[in-house]
Amino acid sequence: MTQMNLIAIILALAFLSCDPEIAVTTITENTDGTWTMTMGNASLTINPSDGAKDISLKINGTEFLTGKEVRKQYYGSSLWLAPQKKYWPQPDPLDYGNYKVEKTNHGLIFKSEMDSKTGFGYTKCIFPDPADKSFIHRYSIRNISDTLKSFAAWEVTRHPKTGLSVFPEGDSTVPGTRYLDPSIPMLKSDGMVWHSYDPSQKNHLGKGSKANFDVKNGWVAYILGKHALVKIFPDVSPARMVPGELDVEIYVDRQYDYIEIETLSELVELAPGESFDWQVEWKMLEIPESLEIRPGNKKLAGFIKKNIR
Repeated sequence: MTQMNLIAIILALAFLSCDPEIAVTTITENTDGTWTMTMGNASLTINPSDGAKDISLKINGTEFLTGKEVRKQYYGSSLWLAPQKKYWPQPDPLDYGNYKVEKTNHGLIFKSEMDSKTGFGYTKCIFPDPADKSFIHRYSIRNISDTLKSFAAWEVTRHPKTGLSVFPEGDSTVPGTRYLDPSIPMLKSDGMVWHSYDPSQKNHLGKGSKANFDVKNGWVAYILGKHALVKIFPDVSPARMVPGELDVEIYVDRQYDYIEIETLSELVELAPGESFDWQVEWKMLEIPESLEIRPGNKKLAGFIKKNIR
């Protein structure tokens, strides 16, 4: 190799490391036993001794998840099982159990204790994707029993009641579709559904605090400040869902200052020894200053759609 070629390679690597589009990633075990992935201006913290929940997601210093200080029982982001009437309360090994941690070259793998009551074992593989500015969540649920099991995977993420959500609406005529109570209104515009959250929705009068939707193209965004967290997941036809459920559900708590954005997988059946794998991508977008953050802004919806595929 000539000296000129060596200099060229060094310069190329230097330019690469300074590229603002490439987010440097670190994965650190904290003194309290939690783990934090830092990628550019975003950090995700997971607690393996508390169900391997995502307990904090900060983007440019803004916290996108609510913690125990808002509601002791429900906080952060959890993997659950649906239907709720069958798997309630959620199994302790899944939602609150102690997971073993394995750090790999790509991210973190969390493995649960065996859940003898429901007959499942749970694995969460969480890793950063700097090129896509995403935190990838890959879930695996294994049937460790000797009988056939049916369920859907259900990711439940709690956010501050001060943001804005938007998603493309699919078939609004399918069974199970329902909107929030009129006291917490939603806006339909140009094929999108919007909901703006604010603290006044605490103690809202209506009983309809849960909304279910068939979502087109498999994504839902939560916007806070000038950043959006976009969940991208496999699009599922309503016929393949748990009866009465759809692939995006929004819950606005009446008493506590949080909302939930929930995504569900298809209904699956597992024979003994089989596993079901499901992925939800958490993609982060910085919204240009020129775009107004308001329900019904077609340009804002267009910006999100353009930048997630």
